[in-house]
Amino acid sequence: MPALLRNAQESDMDSVYSLYPHLLSEDDPSPGREKLLESWNQLISNPAMTCFIAEVDKKIVGTCCLIIVPNLTRGARPYALIETVVVHTEFQGRGIGREMIEHAIEKARSARCYKIMLLSGVENKNHGFYERLGFDRNIKVGFELRMR
Repeated sequence: MPALLRNAQESDMDSVYSLYPHLLSEDDPSPGREKLLESWNQLISNPAMTCFIAEVDKKIVGTCCLIIVPNLTRGARPYALIETVVVHTEFQGRGIGREMIEHAIEKARSARCYKIMLLSGVENKNHGFYERLGFDRNIKVGFELRMR
């Protein structure tokens, strides 16, 4: 059964937050519900960001965020970032991740983005997944500075 894809709503925060252990085996301690809700509301109300939700049988089983960034180069066409892609472990391998990424790609295409970027951890086993969707790891080198 294909997943229902939709934009996240305020009431989805708890379900989305519960997915992140399926993405990160270790994370910083939770700052508490009030701070989480504040961050969630900023995320879903930001016009440059869209958090997509994948539902199966009315259960949220996946999410990813698309950020559209205004730009002055490339004819002032924006570019896009895909971030925090996660599918619940029990639902992996069913095409839900593909559906979410393809949905994000279509939204970026509709916004006239000239490129989409995403970062994936060097030890992530899903690089082939992204390559099958058209992403090329040989075009750019990603750098990260952790702010602890």
